[in-house]
Amino acid sequence: MTFRINFIVPWLMIQSLTELLSKSARSHVVNISSIGGIQGSIKFPGLSAYSSAKGAIGILTECLAAELADRNISVNCLALGSVQTEMFSKDFPVIKRS
Repeated sequence: MTFRINFIVPWLMIQSLTELLSKSARSHVVNISSIGGIQGSIKFPGLSAYSSAKGAIGILTECLAAELADRNISVNCLALGSVQTEMFSKDFPVIKRS
């Protein structure tokens, strides 16, 4: 489920909107990844599906940036750090983020 939500759904959404986006003079897609999906960053037990999906979003972004450039569609990705979410609190109960 984690991989589906964090990778497959954004990929399908971009595919379904590409034709509409290409009708504009300039369009921009911004994907949301995570620092956990960056090669070489610290990895934590229990987050393999999440980190893998976020890494896949980063690679998808690079590929789509090349594929869609001739249609005036820019594609970028934000790889954010941790935020105090329910998942973060469950996996790291002793760490508090603001």
